[in-house]
Amino acid sequence: MTTENSIGAAVIGSGPAGVAAARALLAQQIPVTMIDTGNTIPADAVRLRDELAATLPAQWDREKLAITNRTSLRERDGVPLKTVFGSEYPYHFHPDVQDDGAVILGSHARGGLSNAWGASILPLSERDLRDWPLRAADLAPHYAAVLQWLPHAQSADDLATDYPLHSDHEQPLEPSPQARELIADVSAARDLLSEHGINFGRSRLAVSQCHYCGQCLHGCPYDFIYNSNSTLDELLSTPGFTYISNTEITALTEHSDYVALQTAGGELLHTDRVYLGTGVLHTAMLMMPLLDMHELTIKDSAYGLVPFLRKRRSRGIRNEQLFTLPQLYTEVDVPDVSSRNVHLQWYGYNDFYRDELRKKLGPLDALLPEAVANQVVERMWSIQAFLHSDDSPGLTLRMSTSGRATLSADHDERARHVFRAAYDKLSSVSSKLGGHLFPSLGRPGLPGGSFHSGATLPMQQKPGPGQSDLAGRPHGLQRVHIVDSSVFPDIASSTITLSVMANAHRIASGHRQYN
Repeated sequence: MTTENSIGAAVIGSGPAGVAAARALLAQQIPVTMIDTGNTIPADAVRLRDELAATLPAQWDREKLAITNRTSLRERDGVPLKTVFGSEYPYHFHPDVQDDGAVILGSHARGGLSNAWGASILPLSERDLRDWPLRAADLAPHYAAVLQWLPHAQSADDLATDYPLHSDHEQPLEPSPQARELIADVSAARDLLSEHGINFGRSRLAVSQCHYCGQCLHGCPYDFIYNSNSTLDELLSTPGFTYISNTEITALTEHSDYVALQTAGGELLHTDRVYLGTGVLHTAMLMMPLLDMHELTIKDSAYGLVPFLRKRRSRGIRNEQLFTLPQLYTEVDVPDVSSRNVHLQWYGYNDFYRDELRKKLGPLDALLPEAVANQVVERMWSIQAFLHSDDSPGLTLRMSTSGRATLSADHDERARHVFRAAYDKLSSVSSKLGGHLFPSLGRPGLPGGSFHSGATLPMQQKPGPGQSDLAGRPHGLQRVHIVDSSVFPDIASSTITLSVMANAHRIASGHRQYN
């Protein structure tokens, strides 16, 4: 049975974009109703998490830790999908979307994909914004506003000129012994690296503190890695905020004085204005019928993984107390490589390395003495490289009249050439970094697999069909605002989540101007 209920400003989704928009609205004394599918972590995963959190890492049960650290059976390009305490619950595989050589995952979880993200945070630089209708100064106050409540570990370094801190808080995590050795080599070669257009900096991470237990890639038992669940919990005690969970919005229609939201359960909700933070794929599936569009182009940041082997071993690193999020960032800014910079994230030791070695060796691994395996693992770094969407294959989402869709990728060789050029540039100075890069062992990511996608309805100063205005409103709409990366004009090579939050905060901060 269909019923009608009227609510004020509605925010759809509880991920980083949703909570940032909600906070901006509440700061203006605007009542907010957040509507969310809101799936929560399974009970068995909660038990594992709580048992680990109740004790010190040295006291952890190895068998239970093995369950926590198991990887998904689902793979992207041979890389298992990251689980959280052994669970895939953060991910949603849209039943009406068929993948054809590309993949974009959404989330129905409370807190969205922040349950499983890598916690890397960089703002957009002025150069990143060169094709945007905004300047860095337009986003700066909103980065600052978000960083007032988003926990973060960062430090001023050579990257701060292009990527301002937007916060006075400077307290990076303690680097691992392996990372300290690399940082020393980078510091000694700083001028030479800069001459080659290669700039290093410490990673900036959305973490509050760290016990250095090495579990970052499996789920932090102590909840030190930011999850927008924590912001949602704070909002629940804020006057004017209402949270409706277990509710999926399947369609919306705009009228002259309200927006009608159709739920999967058959309920019809009326809202004065809606802020949509449901993620690129779900937002597209909602917008295409509303805008009478049957095809959308999605821009993506292509990614790849490449190993770097240090000459010097970090003896005992497998037993060290450390964090396993990225330790360093590198920006390769060389015109011969690309007119856009290439962003690199350096991951030191983690327990995936031994598993990866086993897979590479196959049956031969049984013949490999562990001491020899340690010779490799204690030297290994994994570099995750990201390209700007200008250098990456585009994706196309096509919807049939039945409401089902196909996601496919362009066949574009440019990404391969840019990766190769960037790796060659890094290889040319790798001796100064105390090691050797192995591009031949690099692995390209599946289009869309970086989780850095968007620009389906890009913002423009004077939008036309298939575009949005600076308030995130698709052409022809007045009461529907998109606050996720769907309205980005392009996708930078650097991290995406902090900029999504800042832009969502900016859009929602203008609420009173829209009425």
